[in-house]
Amino acid sequence: MKEDNERLAGILMHITSLPSPGGIGDMGPEALSFIDFLASSHASLWQILPLGPTGYGDSPYAPRSSFAGNELLISLQRLHEYGLVTSDELAAIPRTSDSKTEYGKMISYRIPLLLCAASRFIEKFSDNPSYLAFKAANASWLEDYCTFMVISRTYNDQRWNSIWPEELGRRDQRALAAYKAQHCFEIEQWAALQYLFDCQWKAIKSYANSRGISIIGDIPIFVAPDSADAWSQTYLFKTDPCGQFSAFSGVPPDLFSKAGQFWGNPVYDWERSRETDYRWWKQRIARQLELCDILRIDHFRGFESYWEIPAGRTDAVVGSWIPGPGAAFFKDLQAAFPSMKIVAEDLGFTTPEVIRMLKQTGFPGMKIALDGFSLDSSGKLDLTNPSLPCNYPYNSICYPGTHDNDTIAGWYGTLPPDLKSAISSYYGLDSKHVSINEALISDILESRSHYAVIPMQDLLGLGSEARMNTPATCSDRNWSWRMLPGSCTEALESRIAAAVKASSR
Repeated sequence: MKEDNERLAGILMHITSLPSPGGIGDMGPEALSFIDFLASSHASLWQILPLGPTGYGDSPYAPRSSFAGNELLISLQRLHEYGLVTSDELAAIPRTSDSKTEYGKMISYRIPLLLCAASRFIEKFSDNPSYLAFKAANASWLEDYCTFMVISRTYNDQRWNSIWPEELGRRDQRALAAYKAQHCFEIEQWAALQYLFDCQWKAIKSYANSRGISIIGDIPIFVAPDSADAWSQTYLFKTDPCGQFSAFSGVPPDLFSKAGQFWGNPVYDWERSRETDYRWWKQRIARQLELCDILRIDHFRGFESYWEIPAGRTDAVVGSWIPGPGAAFFKDLQAAFPSMKIVAEDLGFTTPEVIRMLKQTGFPGMKIALDGFSLDSSGKLDLTNPSLPCNYPYNSICYPGTHDNDTIAGWYGTLPPDLKSAISSYYGLDSKHVSINEALISDILESRSHYAVIPMQDLLGLGSEARMNTPATCSDRNWSWRMLPGSCTEALESRIAAAVKASSR
C-alpha cells in the first residue's frame, strides 16, 4: 500500500449489538441511526463481525454458510412496513433483555415469524424481477444453502454427516432431487429470506457510503463442519476414502493452553482448490465485496501454514504445521479483484514466513494496543514493544483490542500493580485527570496507523461484563453483548469527534 496522508478512524460494533427492539440488533432504523452517529463522530469506518447465519455456539466465525446472511438480523419492523408482518405479530414478540442477546429465544420465536413473512412474500412477489435476478445471480450457493437449512430443521439441527439419512448426507442426486421436489416451498421460503436480508443490508451499506462511511467486513478462514459449505463443497476439504473429514484445524499447545485449541473446522485440500483456479474462494470474495467495502481476513497466518489435527482427536496436542497456499493465492485474488481492499488478521504465532507473506501482499496487518504494555529489565515500561501505539507503521490497522479481548477497563483492572503503575505514569493519568480509556484511545488515534478502530464498548467505558467473546470457552455470554438504548448520546458523539479531530484523522 502506498504511503500517503490518509488516516481514518472507525468503530467496531456488530449488528447484533445494536439496541434494536425484539431482542437482537438488526437491520432496522437503529442501524441507520448508528451510521448517523458514526458520521457525526467524524468516523469513516464501521467494522462488523461476519454476517453469516450462526449455528451451535452462536459464533459468527462458525457460520452455516460463507455466502448467506444471518436471517436473525432481518428487521421485523421493516418487514411490517413491507406488509409481510402484522401489527399483532410485532406486539406478540416476547420481552427479552436489553443488554444481552438471548439466542435461544430469538430462534424459537423469530425464525417461525420470518418463515411466515417469507410465505407472504412468495405469495405476493415470487415473480418479482428483482427477486428472480437475485436468485439467478446467487445460484452457485443459494439452493444448496436453502436445502441445507430445510433438511437441518427436519433433523433438529443434527449434523449432516452423522444424523441425516445417508443418501442426503452424501448428496445422492436422486434422493436429493426427490427431497427438493417434496419440500420445494420450504426451500423457497429460505431463498426469500436471503433476498430480504440482501435488500435490507444493501440499503444500510448504501446509506453508510452516502454518509462517507466504509464498512469493514470479516471473512473467517475456515468453514464450520456443520455448514452448507462443508456439505455441498466436500471436494474443498481433506477427506478419507469414505468421504469423512480426515483432518481438522486448531492451535497447538502454548503457554495459555496445555491441550492447545481444537477448533474442529475441516481443513482445506489446497491442491484441489488450486486445480479449480480457486473458484469457490473467488465466489466467496465476490459475494463479500458486494456486502462490504473492506474485508478483514481472519487467521491470515493460516494461509502460510496451519495446525492440522488428525481426525479422531479431541484436543490439539497431536498435529503438524501444514503449508498453506501462501502469497501466490492472494496475488491470484488481487488479479481477479484489483480494487479490493484487505486487512490481515496476522495475530498469534507469527513467523518470519508469515511476515514475509504479509509484506508480499501489501495488506495492512493488525496491531493490538493491549499487547503493547510490558516492563523492561529495569522495571520500566518497554518503549520498544511493537504493539505500543507509538511504534505502529502506517500500513496497519490498530485497535485497543478485538472481539476476542477484554475491554480496556476490564483489562486494566486485572493488571499487576507494577505494570499498572508504569502505564499510569506513562499516560499521566493522575496528573492529567484522565481515564485509561481516554488516554489509550487518544494514543491509538494519534498513531501512524492508516486505520484506527475502537470497539464501542471502550468508547462507552464499559468493563468485562461487556466483553464480546472469550476464546476457547463456550458460554452464553459470548457474542451476546448489546448496547443499551440511549447510549449514543450527543455528549459521547462530541467527545469522539473531538478526539478524531485532534488526531487529524
